[in-house]
Amino acid sequence: MLTEYFRNQTAKLSEQCLADIKTLEDWEAKRQVYRKQLFEMLGLDPLGEKTDLKPVITGKVEHEQFTVEKIHYQSRPGLYVTGNLYIPKGLKKPAPTILYVCGHSVGIKNGIRYGNKA
Repeated sequence: MLTEYFRNQTAKLSEQCLADIKTLEDWEAKRQVYRKQLFEMLGLDPLGEKTDLKPVITGKVEHEQFTVEKIHYQSRPGLYVTGNLYIPKGLKKPAPTILYVCGHSVGIKNGIRYGNKA
């Protein structure tokens, strides 16, 4: 019974999500409000002062169509974030970027549990 209640409530919320956005003009009129709400929900309002990321490339892996740069940067002074930056080869103009940020997992390898240490 409780499961069905939550299923119905989430369905209603999904139906209402952005229901008032029908045109580009609608979106442009509400974009800042939605952005502020999102940042509040993520605990990012107000945003902190921008700091130097101090990016470092620690290695590269070459593939036929792209290069993966192993990187780390500081999202806040002294708070390091690791990731893999995928760079397509042969681009003639700017293009979107994929930065895969390595996260936490419940994986166990060789009897060692990795992740979930936060």
